[in-house]
Amino acid sequence: MIALAARADLEYGQVKRYSLGLATPPPHALVQLARALGVPTTELAPLSTDPDLSEYRWHAGLQIDELAQRVDLSAAYVGEIVRGAGRISDPQRWADALGITTEQLHAAAASSRRRLRGEDGTTDDGGQ
Repeated sequence: MIALAARADLEYGQVKRYSLGLATPPPHALVQLARALGVPTTELAPLSTDPDLSEYRWHAGLQIDELAQRVDLSAAYVGEIVRGAGRISDPQRWADALGITTEQLHAAAASSRRRLRGEDGTTDDGGQ
């Protein structure tokens, strides 16, 4: 694990916490670990059955501000879109930034909108 941490340019303690399931790596760390292991990020953290834009952003290793730079929009507006509250005006640019197809992008945007509306099976009432 020490060698992996060194190859991924991460602290050993961080990698140990991730491997024990005590912490979830932030986007950049997930990408660094995947590169160090020579596997796609989905090998370390499989996509859900209905991935939304936030999940694809995480797998791309991008913070909101980094994604905003790639799609040439403000970070605030990109945050709204990722949460499902805004609309994507340039799907190809977004797909390229996230490393996915436009079909995956449209499905993810729809998933983000469903989650925002609470139509994803989650509740905000503590599960009551």
